[in-house]
Amino acid sequence: MLALKSVDALDEGRREPGIRFPVTCPICARALLTELPVALIAEALMVRSSIQLHAACHDVYWDAAESEVEQIRSYLGAGVLTVISVRE
Repeated sequence: MLALKSVDALDEGRREPGIRFPVTCPICARALLTELPVALIAEALMVRSSIQLHAACHDVYWDAAESEVEQIRSYLGAGVLTVISVRE
């Protein structure tokens, strides 16, 4: 497994890098930003499993289409990283 988690000194909570990228809601076609952990994306790309996307406007989930997977791959390759709080 990839060791991508780090500790944030400000809140002493676990944090991990994430990728923020645009998705289009399949119900209303609204463009929204969503965010997923890098480890989840990297594993899905390596084993060719589905990547589940989410649109908050309608609280709808779907598996990423091939074009969406390629977009996510390009964001990952470009190093467009954020930090996600991990709550247990």
